[in-house]
Amino acid sequence: MFGDHPNGCKQCCWLKTQDGTCSVLANGVSTYTKVCPRPDFWCDPKNAGASNNWVLRQADCDGDGIMDWVCTDVKGNRGVIRSTSGCKSDDPSTGWPAAPTTYCPSLLVCPRPDFWCDPKNAGASNNWVLRQADCDGDGIMDWVCTDVKGNRGVIRSTSGWKSDDPSTGWPAAPTTYCPSLLVCPRPDYWCDPKNTGANWVLDQVDCDGDGIMDLVCTDVKGNRGVIRSTSGCKSDDPSTGWPAAPTSYCPSFPLVCPSVPGYTFNQYMDVPGQDILCDFVGNKTVASLAQSCANTQDCLSFNVFKHDNDPSPKFCLKRAAAPLAVAQATYMKQGCLGIYACPTVPGYTFNQYMDVPGRDIICDFVGDKTVASLAQLCTSTQGCQSFNVFKHDTDPSPKFCLKQAMAPLLLSKVTYMKQACMGIYTVPPHH
Repeated sequence: MFGDHPNGCKQCCWLKTQDGTCSVLANGVSTYTKVCPRPDFWCDPKNAGASNNWVLRQADCDGDGIMDWVCTDVKGNRGVIRSTSGCKSDDPSTGWPAAPTTYCPSLLVCPRPDFWCDPKNAGASNNWVLRQADCDGDGIMDWVCTDVKGNRGVIRSTSGWKSDDPSTGWPAAPTTYCPSLLVCPRPDYWCDPKNTGANWVLDQVDCDGDGIMDLVCTDVKGNRGVIRSTSGCKSDDPSTGWPAAPTSYCPSFPLVCPSVPGYTFNQYMDVPGQDILCDFVGNKTVASLAQSCANTQDCLSFNVFKHDNDPSPKFCLKRAAAPLAVAQATYMKQGCLGIYACPTVPGYTFNQYMDVPGRDIICDFVGDKTVASLAQLCTSTQGCQSFNVFKHDTDPSPKFCLKQAMAPLLLSKVTYMKQACMGIYTVPPHH
């Protein structure tokens, strides 16, 4: 005897046969099916605790008329007691914990309808790619379909192997449907969000339109790298392009260089000479460099650059107000290298930290206005000959005033111009 008597069991072994199988009473009818015996210790449903949570199922895996046993668990482990292996339950025979899907295709692989992501029908209009992975960690292989347009869908065992679009998520299946195939893996050391000292930002983008999410890493210095599916999801610097990945690595993810209020960034540009102080950037940010400029007498701009023989990026605080003498520089080779300068406006002269007392036409907070829009506002306001940008200690944010004064006749240095690019923009006397 093996197990309970058939009178009290619809699908259990009760009579061991000479070939090592058991006879089973099917659905209370006196018809018997051969079934591999299962030792109590092997995938015992009564012992499915938090550490294993396995699932036991039956199927004729090899088509010989004898029912085999399939065990899977929540960690993706799987094994099969097969009649073709003599119904043996040891790990080498069952394949535990990584039995090949060929051991029981009907239970270890989600069924795929012929119409769904058929590799034979991958023409110019779709060019899809069909792959397999255990997406949900239940030991059953799921189907993942992606195409050159970035569409993707997943037939999942946890959704009952359904192939309709709502179930597969086609054409925009969430990456959670199959993280192992829909997102490039990221090594812990690469752009680790927990390592905030590096001030980097991690984004997921389908950079190459193949339906697989790539990883884009950027930092406050303008460094950039991309782990791409088309490069095998490799994370070494030559593969990711770090620290100067070309924009072609992820055209859909625009290169956004760090900005600083009050400064205009001129990418790849520089002003020759007029340096006050130069040093390596180190752990400084663009914001801290702007503050250094604000605290340094005569500083009107700062650049970030790297010569070929420099081990890391450098900066210079400058007396130059770009873009009056800005020129493209060959040593600005990384995406966010260039010069940050106080903005200039054609027809106006910028007088840093200076102001003309009184003679105001209108004053308000700067808000989202730019120096160019303030100049336009002055031009369209009767009697306006200058405008300033300033901030008192009690002001929550910078303010401006349109003025009737024509500087520099009455210019004087004031204490409320504390940020580097504050001062007055005036129409020259000959204007």
